[in-house]
Amino acid sequence: MSTSKFTIDVAPLAINVNFKTVKTRDIAFGYDPFSGDGATTDFTLSAQCKLNGIVVFINGVLAKQGTEGNSSSGLYYLNSTRKKIIFFTAPAGETGSLSADEIVAFYAKA
Repeated sequence: MSTSKFTIDVAPLAINVNFKTVKTRDIAFGYDPFSGDGATTDFTLSAQCKLNGIVVFINGVLAKQGTEGNSSSGLYYLNSTRKKIIFFTAPAGETGSLSADEIVAFYAKA
């Protein structure tokens, strides 16, 4: 492990940040955009994601992930194959409408 130091010194403020280099694995990430239509609750990812390796945004706001069968736990959950996000309530909008919810999923590919 190596350590590097980065310093910003602007009077009267000084910020010191120490970086440590840690050996990592290569991780492939996926990105899938979707649009709500007011009826669809299931959205298929282009690749399987890692367990706990997904974040979903609706109209730029982070959506809380829940658990299957518990709608009070969050807005969506992953199905058992981790290839599909399923919303408890369909994201709003009509296909091609400017008022459609924009959904973006970022995830670590399995």
